[in-house]
Amino acid sequence: MPQDVLDPWRAGVAQAITAAGTSVRTVPRAFRSGLFSPGTRNADIGGGRFDDATALMAALDVDNIVFDPFNRSAAHNRRAAALLRGGQAATATVLNVLNVIACPEARDRAVALAADALGPGGHAYFQVYEGNRSGRPGPTARGWQENRPLATYLDGIAVHFARVGVRGGVVLAAEPRPAPWAAAGRRWRTLEQASAAAAGLLQAAA
Repeated sequence: MPQDVLDPWRAGVAQAITAAGTSVRTVPRAFRSGLFSPGTRNADIGGGRFDDATALMAALDVDNIVFDPFNRSAAHNRRAAALLRGGQAATATVLNVLNVIACPEARDRAVALAADALGPGGHAYFQVYEGNRSGRPGPTARGWQENRPLATYLDGIAVHFARVGVRGGVVLAAEPRPAPWAAAGRRWRTLEQASAAAAGLLQAAA
């Protein structure tokens, strides 16, 4: 595979505005919702730098594996990818992640990771903080906020899942579509392109 063709577990999206500062010490409500079965593995995409959710899941006999390029070390993420990629998880969570990502390709990557991690019959769960729900994204003291309702994320999730619905403020997704990065020619932005795009976002939000 050419190095510049998308493989979301190995290559990152160049971003001028990252989610590195948005990790907060809280356990998203989806982890307390009874969605997980004992003896299974969960792919916690963008799970942040704290392990509170992992400890909670361990008490439920669920192996919660965090993959987070901005808040975990490269060595940690390599180990996590080895345990998740190619359908090794029963569930995947992307909780309060998509709303703090300014770059569309990076949001797409997070969804693609969840899809690739799921084994047969698996389900992915997405939750977002809606901000002021104005639909006007912009920078924050910590990084970025999309400020849009949960329903506006459904089309992006449906790119990677054949079944998508909403229940109790959580998006439930199933039946992952074939991995898009397998198609030759799908390439990441360069850092210069990402920086220019971010500058455009900031200007539009001003």
